[in-house]
Amino acid sequence: MIERSFTVENERGIGAREAVMLANTASSFSCEIMISSGKMTGNAKSLLSILMLGVKCGEAVSIKIIGADEVQASIAVAQLLTSGFSE
Repeated sequence: MIERSFTVENERGIGAREAVMLANTASSFSCEIMISSGKMTGNAKSLLSILMLGVKCGEAVSIKIIGADEVQASIAVAQLLTSGFSE
């Protein structure tokens, strides 16, 4: 199991475009990937779960990854979040 925390630096936070990018990245791995913000947790492979978190710029998110390819998934998700979704 890998757990990491990030601060969302993207001006829009995690809006629809960013949620699609995150869900697509997460879906490319077989492991379970959960994303949390505040008291809410969602499946990072689900666009609606990510959008329901309503993450704004400057807010913290936690990622919990469990499974065979968790290291690779952690690297990919971290690159996405730390790059500001490539902005």
